[in-house]
Amino acid sequence: MPVMTKRRNFLLGGSSAALATLIAPAQSRAQLPEPVRGNEHWTTKKTDAGDVRLFMWRKRTGDASKGTILFVHGSSVSATPVFDLQIPGKPEASTMDWFARLGYDTWCVDCEGYGRSDKWRPVNADVSCGADDVAAAAEYIAKNANSSKVLLYGSSSGALRAGLFAQRHPERVQRVALDALVAIAARSTAISCAASLCATIRARAT
Repeated sequence: MPVMTKRRNFLLGGSSAALATLIAPAQSRAQLPEPVRGNEHWTTKKTDAGDVRLFMWRKRTGDASKGTILFVHGSSVSATPVFDLQIPGKPEASTMDWFARLGYDTWCVDCEGYGRSDKWRPVNADVSCGADDVAAAAEYIAKNANSSKVLLYGSSSGALRAGLFAQRHPERVQRVALDALVAIAARSTAISCAASLCATIRARAT
């Protein structure tokens, strides 16, 4: 093979290798999922005894065009340990991160008496009080996230809070998911709330 041909092949091979080293990192970066960012928010619930500050937590990526989810916790623990659990090496552990990567704007709220929200009132965190908390959170989201309706998810007694809120304010709810509805006693507020909500859903379905 002539010397010039060998030299040309060598240069072409070197150029291809150099180009590959430049393209590969860009391709790797393109394949990485967009980072999920979180920030805290505070809203106020008006009561006869005074203002109650409620802690809210928001997580999203740059693209959150699929809708706004509001997660409502149950009676055992506050919102972030349930919906934004962080375990090293297990990104799927956070429900909020999971839905944020799917393109949703995700929010959760600590009900009064839980987490970082106010605890100064002598309340027992009943279902109606929790529905008021959800209402304050939904109103804040409507004003600050340009989302007049939320995709509402409630778990355990959080499902009762979310359900009662949806019954009171159907115009603020796009869809509602009630997970693991609970009952405390035969004539409990939880039973009454669930029965009333089911009746409302049946009436609207017919």
